Amino acid sequence: MQGMTFIIHAHTLTEADSAYRNVLHELAPTSPEAEPKAFAVQFNDAISVERLLSVLSNFFAALVLLLSCVGIYGLTASYVDQRTTEIGVCMAFGATRMAVFNMVMKQTVALLALGTVAGGCLAILAVHSVKAFLFQVNAASPVLFGMAVLTLFLSSFMAAALPARRAVSIDPAQALRAE
Repeated sequence: MQGMTFIIHAHTLTEADSAYRNVLHELAPTSPEAEPKAFAVQFNDAISVERLLSVLSNFFAALVLLLSCVGIYGLTASYVDQRTTEIGVCMAFGATRMAVFNMVMKQTVALLALGTVAGGCLAILAVHSVKAFLFQVNAASPVLFGMAVLTLFLSSFMAAALPARRAVSIDPAQALRAE
């Protein structure tokens, strides 16, 4: 069984429907009529699975970014809690708030650098498996990798800055009394 496809250029869907029915009755009067569809509708139907995959991928990427930020926040907060006495002693001996902030962030940046290198290596290995899902995008693009690293770095920095800010506000006398 062979089917016929008509491509009709018209200003409105009613004009296209009328032209379709006239041509169909001239060429094959006994064939059943199908409802004509606009190209935009057919195109949206054709890419609906890809669009859903894209939305789900974006959702899970945002979820992973959120979970990694929560993990970095928790790790940095635990680091600050464990070293409260040390931070209090440093501040009692004249350490500036900026020095305390830098001390806390240095630890986070070291872990972030290690994670970025490990994740970058794994991402380079995984590039070949995702090429089939990308349309007009080079999976190994240095710009994309740079943007991903920058996004991770900035979000991780903000997640770690909250506990670091709390470390800066530690009162040295209370920290020393707590021990």
